[in-house]
Amino acid sequence: MSRNVKQKASLAVSLLAMCCLAGCATANLGWGNRFYSGVALPKKEIALVFAINDCFIYDIRNESEREERLFGDKLVGWGPWDMLDLLPGVYTTGVIYNRSTAGTKNELGGRVQVRINALEGNIYVIYPEFIGSKEKNTWRPILVNINDYTKEDCQKMYGPSDSCYEKDKIGELATKYLRSERPVMNFYPFQKPIMDIWTRRTYNGVWR
Repeated sequence: MSRNVKQKASLAVSLLAMCCLAGCATANLGWGNRFYSGVALPKKEIALVFAINDCFIYDIRNESEREERLFGDKLVGWGPWDMLDLLPGVYTTGVIYNRSTAGTKNELGGRVQVRINALEGNIYVIYPEFIGSKEKNTWRPILVNINDYTKEDCQKMYGPSDSCYEKDKIGELATKYLRSERPVMNFYPFQKPIMDIWTRRTYNGVWR
């Protein structure tokens, strides 16, 4: 039993070190990552997924990947991000809603999974729709192609008192991102490989 505790403690220390180096969750909001390695590809060869209005992409995996966890920590790419830079393909993303105002945080429900069929040259927008009564504070993510996105539709879902991006603004932000460094998700190795005592699989690190 003590060995299991040491393994969990080792993983926690490793993840803490990664957070200090790369920025964990709320410390790293506001930009994007490429979910592929090698040379950054031009817009016509990739798809961009842009989350707005306090929605964030918490995790991402493609069709061939399973959603695996080690002691509760994700092993596939995890964020959150505002924008993802993807090769064409089918992906499953976990989306969260998280809004902080005046020192208070409003996180509605848990992560909601969204399936994206990413086609090259396209931009996809994710924003929240509030459903039910205000007291229940329930929501769901809306996914649309930029060609089908309007600020008016977004405002209807999100509430008239809050501002949604104009379509042209999203295009501007996408262009700015494509001209930036466009960092790739990195693999952060553990100091020592860790074995999952239930599956007997050994893990060497996590993607971030």
